Amino acid sequence: MWVPEKVISLIGFVKDSVDKLREDNAILKSENASLRGELLTTKANFDWLRVRVNALEVERAALLEKVSGVRIPVPEVVRHIPTEQLINQFTFEDVGDDVAKKLGLPVYGD
Repeated sequence: MWVPEKVISLIGFVKDSVDKLREDNAILKSENASLRGELLTTKANFDWLRVRVNALEVERAALLEKVSGVRIPVPEVVRHIPTEQLINQFTFEDVGDDVAKKLGLPVYGD
């Protein structure tokens, strides 16, 4: 069977393109895995730092109360959970009026 030279060159071009896309895909997959690992490490470090800062704020407030006898409010660093994640969490507890409004749930009471 006779195949024109243009078809053979087109097939070669397509094969080269597919090989290049596979190489790019492999590079992107490895970068994705690396970035996921870095993200997990960063989240763990942030959680540790958040806990330490909160503990130091409580200690500072206790020391100031001991020295001056005046109770001061203690600021707290909390993790912000986006409302999209709240929708996926099923709970029987009251989420509060503000979160219920954000989620589009009815607010009962006043």
